[in-house]
Amino acid sequence: MNLTMFEKMQLLPLFQGLSFGELSEIVEWMKMDFCQFHSNEVIVSQGDRCRSLIFVISGVVCAEYMDVDRRFVLTEELPSSMVLEPYSIYGLYQNYTRSYWMKTEGSGLVIPKNVFNELLRRYQIIRTNYINLICTRLQNNNIEFCRIRTLNIRDKIVKFVREVAYCNKGNKRLKIKMEDLAIIIDETRLNVSRELNKMQFEKKINMRRGVIEFFDFHEI
Repeated sequence: MNLTMFEKMQLLPLFQGLSFGELSEIVEWMKMDFCQFHSNEVIVSQGDRCRSLIFVISGVVCAEYMDVDRRFVLTEELPSSMVLEPYSIYGLYQNYTRSYWMKTEGSGLVIPKNVFNELLRRYQIIRTNYINLICTRLQNNNIEFCRIRTLNIRDKIVKFVREVAYCNKGNKRLKIKMEDLAIIIDETRLNVSRELNKMQFEKKINMRRGVIEFFDFHEI
C-alpha cells in the first residue's frame, strides 16, 4: 500500500488522530480488504446483514432507500470518504437500512467485524472516533425529531425527505406518486402540487411524472 492510501485512511473518520506508525502497524497485522469499486456496482443491498465496516475512500456513492410499503424510493448522492452505516454492525437490528451503489469508479476499505472488534480493543482513539460517529448520528436524528412542526407545506415536504435521507446534503431523487406524498405529509394533493410547482419555478427542484429531483438539498 502506498503513501497516498495511508493519507486517504487518515481522512476517514474512524482513523483520524492516528499516527502514520499506528496506521502502518494496523495494516501489517490486521486483515483489511482494500478494493476497487466499478461504476454501477452494488456494494450492499437494503436488508443485507452488516458483517463488516465498509469505507468508500474515493468515487461517488449513492444510497437508495425503499419504503417498506413501496410507496416511495429515495436515492441520494453521499459525500466521499465515508463509512456506510457504522451503527448497523452492532445492536438489535444488524442489517443495512438501504442499498448502496457506485455512481462512478472508486476505491474502498472493508474491515470484517471480528477485525473491527480487535481494533476497538487495542486503540482508544478508534474507540473514541467510533463513539463520536454513533453519537453524532443519534444527535442529528434527535434534532430532526424535535424540530417544530409548521403548517408550511414546503417545510413539511422538506422535513419528510430529511427524515428519510441518510444525509441532508447533496442531490436527491424521490420517486413517489403525488397522492402518496400528500397523504404522508397530511396535505391535499392540490396544495402539494402547487407548492412543488413553485419550488420548480424557483429552480429548487425538477419534476417529471412520479419523480422529484432536489438540487443542493441543504439549501432548500
